[in-house]
Amino acid sequence: MNRRIPYIVAIAAVVLTATGCGVTSSIIIRRGLEREYDRDGIFKSKAEMERRVPGLTEWIDRMYLTGQMHDTTIVRDGYRLHANYAAAQDPSKKTAVIVHGYSVNSMNMMHIARMFRDSLGYNVLLPDLRRHGLSEGAAVQMGWLDRLDVLDWSAIAHEVFSDTLQVFHGISMGAATIMNASGEDTPDYVRGFIPDCGFSSLWDVVDTLATERLLPAEPILQGLEVQVNRRFGWSVRADEPSSQVAKCTKPMLFIHGDADQIVPMSMSLTNYDAKARGYREIWIAKGSRHCFSYPDYPAEYTAVVRRFLKEHVE
Repeated sequence: MNRRIPYIVAIAAVVLTATGCGVTSSIIIRRGLEREYDRDGIFKSKAEMERRVPGLTEWIDRMYLTGQMHDTTIVRDGYRLHANYAAAQDPSKKTAVIVHGYSVNSMNMMHIARMFRDSLGYNVLLPDLRRHGLSEGAAVQMGWLDRLDVLDWSAIAHEVFSDTLQVFHGISMGAATIMNASGEDTPDYVRGFIPDCGFSSLWDVVDTLATERLLPAEPILQGLEVQVNRRFGWSVRADEPSSQVAKCTKPMLFIHGDADQIVPMSMSLTNYDAKARGYREIWIAKGSRHCFSYPDYPAEYTAVVRRFLKEHVE
């Protein structure tokens, strides 16, 4: 998730007064779910991550030039899906499946990949979600159907690395994706989840954005529900990570910045409260904006993740 979703709703507000809620829902779908995605955007993402995490570009380039980072693709439902993967520096049976947010791609998660691989000794696999990065797709799935793709990628990582332990990490929409996956019947080797600044419900995200702009939220939501279901085969209302984590018994570490103005910290608190079964904890990054908890506190972020893994996952 980033600032483009509020921007889409703001555009819809201008049109609403003249065209009505049905057309507004269509605009949100066209600009938000059927967004144009630039395959060269990986280079822009790389530059953006260098600004956030200085020195990361050198690490990325070295990983590719030395043949340590690889690309792979699978085909699902007629669409080619892409992922990056790399083995740990030393042979490891531990793997992190790392999932990006809305409108970005796996390159935006290379700082987390570096943390897991170089500091924590994990193999890493980073998928591009549908209609992001180098992955095809009819539409963005906002973390709901994405949960099934990520479970597929998890099985592939299990084969590639012959691992015995996996942890899922995601930021923003990627956090929603892994929380949605956590409610499924995951294999025994999937041992824990780390959602960073994930929303509690897509319905509530749209409702909040519409209400902030004095739009009639309920008609817009109902229009989205009907159109998304008819065109893409999933439910906006069903995309509710808080309900999925309520079914999860495996350990979960929630992370959120308390200055997040895109996905409010209250949504992670909702998710935390919903996680009533199994171990849970939450770490709040003081003063951090959306997706900035690691760039603001790299050492502390790594230490929190390391302790969670050592004490509750490994």
